[in-house]
Amino acid sequence: MPLSHISTPARRPARPRHSRFIYGVAVVALALPCGLRAQAPEGDETQQRTHVVREGDTLWDLARGYLGDPFLWPEIYRINTEVVENPHWIYPGESLHIPGGFGPVADATAVRPAGNLTVFAASRAVEEPATTADDRPRVASIGKAPRRVVRAGEYLASPYVERDGGPAGAGRILQSADLPGIGHATLRPRFQFNDRLFVTPPSGAGAVGDRYLAVALGPKLDGLGQVLIPTGIVLVEQAGQGTAARARLVEVFDAVSIGNQLVPLDSTTRSTTTRPEPVQGGPTSRVVWLKGNPVLPSVQQYLIVNAPASQGLRTGDQLTLYRERAPGAGGVTMPEIEIATAQVLRVSPSAVTAVVVEQSQPAIRTGTAVRVTAKMP
Repeated sequence: MPLSHISTPARRPARPRHSRFIYGVAVVALALPCGLRAQAPEGDETQQRTHVVREGDTLWDLARGYLGDPFLWPEIYRINTEVVENPHWIYPGESLHIPGGFGPVADATAVRPAGNLTVFAASRAVEEPATTADDRPRVASIGKAPRRVVRAGEYLASPYVERDGGPAGAGRILQSADLPGIGHATLRPRFQFNDRLFVTPPSGAGAVGDRYLAVALGPKLDGLGQVLIPTGIVLVEQAGQGTAARARLVEVFDAVSIGNQLVPLDSTTRSTTTRPEPVQGGPTSRVVWLKGNPVLPSVQQYLIVNAPASQGLRTGDQLTLYRERAPGAGGVTMPEIEIATAQVLRVSPSAVTAVVVEQSQPAIRTGTAVRVTAKMP
């Protein structure tokens, strides 16, 4: 599936964009390795049902409603390729087959989110709870304003800017603490959740029960510092007595590898539902880095902007990404165009890390202008 555009395929007649865009997590689900997708049960196509698309439907929501699991949306797409040429878009009036044999939910209307907003909807007044009924984080919809919620896990996993080479006195992951059972096997360089590790804690630390953030060195940003990318959290289980300490990997955010640095875990930020208050004429900056260099950045994308500490930003503040005024045809100046809204997570002396929480245009890229539009009380 091409990710370089989100327009309707050229060979298909132009139609109103009435259905919501499947973005972020849904795109990731399609990109999962075949082995992971194959774990989904095969539907009994003899028990297929039919759903007529209504305004506001997405394959993600239909899979959640009919199949009991939104990550099964590729199963609906798989049997409807005659109708759905691009899974980003489905249109009102289309008749889709729903595979049987998956989940107990018989009617998707009971779980379909309220509202008829589209990817380019102007209204952002709709608000949904931060979590679903079973306490899972809710995925925000493009064009729909999610609650401005700072989650501790999202904060801990967010990349941030430090001095070149990382902080002084950082510890390090040395190797696995599990010996291979086969003589010629090598110790693996990457680790999984609950693996045991040998580590050197940060200087002057390393007591049993201490937790440290494992980070990988990212790119250097001119004049700002070096990006540190959190990969996981390790828990010290046995302090070293003139030897390496033994630890366990208790959380994983990214690829945890030998050589990852260990830094003190910042536990000062807690989850909050406090919302920022709008401000006018806030300071401006620019996007200087996007995690993963995505082709089509979207909701939940981490980004770094070159906002210095002098701007006084705090965790929870709101940023608006926008296209600046530009000359148009006939010498007429085109106005600013809002692209997305991001929420500040981490603040360092030279830069700020934020996560995209709302998007109205697909033009998020390095160099995009950013303005502070709301501040935490």
